Order: sequence, then structure tokens, then C-alpha cells
Amino acid sequence: MKFLQISKIMNLFSSMPENMDIDNPEIFQIRKLSQLFWIAESMLSISIITTFNYVRTIETIAKCSTFVSLMLVYYFISQKKVFFARTLLLWILTLSFSFFIWIDAGLRDPGLLAFAGILIFAATLGSNLIFISILTYVIGFILFLGAGTYAHYANAADKKKITNEEWKARIVVLEDHLETIHQW
Repeated sequence: MKFLQISKIMNLFSSMPENMDIDNPEIFQIRKLSQLFWIAESMLSISIITTFNYVRTIETIAKCSTFVSLMLVYYFISQKKVFFARTLLLWILTLSFSFFIWIDAGLRDPGLLAFAGILIFAATLGSNLIFISILTYVIGFILFLGAGTYAHYANAADKKKITNEEWKARIVVLEDHLETIHQW
């Protein structure tokens, strides 16, 4: 009797239901996409609830807008439009993590590890085009983030007010560094 109860609980978390048609990979992808969607939504809602009063307003707005935009993914999953759902889900997660990394600690942010998970899901769920485009974006974003950190304008962890003159000086320094790299 206990074995039957445990097996019922395990079936809730399984990605392959008992009545699944193994010859149809679209059903399997819909199931995996819905699992990833619910994981992302639940983690995002927990993050919104626990840090609502403790983080900056821009971060709360970004989290809420990511939460709402993920509802569009659920709409495509329910309509069984797998391509749109997986493309939108992967790009929303990639862009939102990029924004959170940018406004937090830059290259020192542990959120950079999320890109590895997104790339794994892009390789397993997405097409080659989605994987290559997300990989190219991630590489470009990290290079841009590194250049910005090197020029001291991408580290938002300082939380200090930067004047326009400091911004102009940092941009000039970044242009000098990029010109040196280009000549190299």
C-alpha cells in the first residue's frame, strides 16, 4: 500500500506520464517546457515575495515584468505552440538574468552560473538556431560586461552616485581600451 502511494507521488514529478505516446516528441517537449515554466515562475514568485521590501524598485519592477511576460509562455504551451514557447521562455530567462547581473555585481555576480543552465536547456529543448543565438548573446554580454567592469562603469554594487563627468571619463577610458585592443 505504501509503495502505491510513493509511486503516485513520484508520477507527479515524472516527465513521462504513463499514457504518453513515445513516438510523439512534441508531447515530451511540452511536458518539459511546462516543468521549466513552473520552476521559473515559482522561484521568481518566491524571490519577489521575500525581497519585495529589501531591494531597489527597479529590481522589483524587473522581477514582476519577467513574471508577467512568462505568462505568455504559458499561453503558448497551452496552445501547443512548442517553438514559440521554448524560444520565448529561453530568451526571457536570458535577458532577465542579464539585467539582474548588470544591476547587481557585474562579473562578480553568481547569477552568471544561470547562463550555463539556460544554455543546457537551449541545447536540449531548443533548436540549433536558438542555441547558437543564445550562446552568441551570452558570449557578447560577458565580453561587454568585462569591458564595462574594466572601465569601472558596470559595477553597480558600489551603489554610489556617478556624475556625468565621471561617466564621460569612463567612456573615454573604455574607448581607449577598445582602440588598444583593436590595434593589437
